[in-house]
Amino acid sequence: MMEKNSQVYQLLTLICMSGECSEKAISIFIPDQAQRNRLLAKLIANKLVKKYQKDNMTGLRLTRKSKEFLYTSEPDRFSLYLSNGADYSMRRSSITTRNRQHGISETIAMIQRVCMEKYQRQADKPNISTFLSAKEVKSNGTIINSKLTGVWLNENIPWMCYHTAEESFFWYENVEKRAAALVHSMIKTTITKTSFINALLFGNTMTQSKMCLKNPKMPMALQNSHFHRFCFIPLDENGIMLLQLLKNTELYENLFSILTEDLHKKEMNYILNDGYNKDGLPVLVCIDCNLKRLISFKTQLDYANCSGEVICFDFQKTAIQEFCNDNIEISTVDSERVRELFLS
Repeated sequence: MMEKNSQVYQLLTLICMSGECSEKAISIFIPDQAQRNRLLAKLIANKLVKKYQKDNMTGLRLTRKSKEFLYTSEPDRFSLYLSNGADYSMRRSSITTRNRQHGISETIAMIQRVCMEKYQRQADKPNISTFLSAKEVKSNGTIINSKLTGVWLNENIPWMCYHTAEESFFWYENVEKRAAALVHSMIKTTITKTSFINALLFGNTMTQSKMCLKNPKMPMALQNSHFHRFCFIPLDENGIMLLQLLKNTELYENLFSILTEDLHKKEMNYILNDGYNKDGLPVLVCIDCNLKRLISFKTQLDYANCSGEVICFDFQKTAIQEFCNDNIEISTVDSERVRELFLS
């Protein structure tokens, strides 16, 4: 009997929830290549997983045998994905649909790596970390064309998840506002204890964050958005580290306090900042890669025709630097050192 908290069971869950899982999602979930190859070979040999290739895209899908196993083991959990024709992996999907399925699988894989607690479909039950799939959210209301890939409820704070591939990311503002309203209706206010909602944008590399920032429509869309924070998360080990920090509010605030301990405040502030450096310049701490806050900081500095400083992780520097003008100095935090001191 397969244990429900085992890596194999979680992998089958990942594929089931996304319909078709990308090879990148598998590499995120199981970073060790040798272990990954052994596990996939075993699953294919036991006819639990099969490869599906079309339009130069390769994905992993569940076989009939594994679908029956999952549905029998937890019908309440998997009925949404497998019963009454809900299993859209059985269809010969278009490349657009398959790209979306792959994006959903990569989103889920990132959350699985950080939060191995069992996923719950009951959003009204308090839980440290719960993930609601896009399919689950949309089953509670009609939100056509939303790019939502899921909702991460962490410490009772909702994070709406999005995914961008090589192209620049953009969405229909009114559609995502309705999606946010639907999420709020699913998650009771007495549980969340917050009136705001955050967002995570997952992308292959930090290059996608630069493309979003360079898109002439995106900065205004982000500034006008209903999100309190809009953080970019690369689909790699650096992104895992960021999620680990965001998952633990106390840990993140401890790191933030260390980075701002040498900054001083000013009574009259007309520029968004986390303090002022020794040269009297406003400083923004952007280790969470909050694109909304970064855009506001740059816009205000440009409007005031003054200089400032951004503090970010070393792997974020290039993308942020290419967005900012010469009037903004970039200071970096050693990500390996943070891993060693805070996450080991």
